[in-house]
Parts: sequence; C-alpha cells; structure tokens
Amino acid sequence: MLLHLPAFDLRTTYFLIAGIAGVNPKVTTIGSVTFARYAVQVVLQFKINACKIPANFPTGYFPQGTTAPGQYPRSLYGTEVFKMNEKLWQLAFQLAKMAEPQFNDTMDSRRLGHPT
Repeated sequence: MLLHLPAFDLRTTYFLIAGIAGVNPKVTTIGSVTFARYAVQVVLQFKINACKIPANFPTGYFPQGTTAPGQYPRSLYGTEVFKMNEKLWQLAFQLAKMAEPQFNDTMDSRRLGHPT
C-alpha cells in the first residue's frame, strides 16, 4: 500500500529504524527519545513462545544457526556495530529539539533509583 502512495518517493527516502535500548534511569524516563550515534545489532535469534519453552531451556531465545540456548552459532552474521549517518542524525536531532517535553513530577518520581 505504501509503495502506491504518491507522497512516498522511496527512491529518495531514508528510514531511521528505532529500537529498544537501555538508558540510565537517573538520566531519562521510559518512553523518552534519545539519539545514539551507533547502533548495535545483536546476533539474529529465534524466540520460542513462552508457553512452549522446553523444560531444559533456560530461556526462549537462541541464536540462528543453533538448536538451543547457549550454543555458539555457526555464523556470526548479524552481530555488527553501525555508525549512524551524521547528517541524518543531526536532522532528526534538530527536529526532535522542537518537540515540547511532556515530563511531570509523577513521571520523575517513578524513575528507577529515584525516591518516590
């Protein structure tokens, strides 16, 4: 559907892919926007539905190219560090700076490590 919309010329489009990452809870609140200069893609993984994890598996995650958690994958494809495109990063950062933060005292009090 997106490909057929004239507003989207994918020949000149950049996609900034977002992910979940850790941040010091004393610095920001869950749901905050942060900008990393590097992205780390961990090894591609399989995930088993929590209801179907075998009893001898400590987790439902295991690397592609293996048959169980704890096994070393045959291929390390997918474990890379990427430096973000600096111009694109700066553009996204400048646009985000124009947004009005929605923080409040309740959010601040719920930060991990913050007094309630």
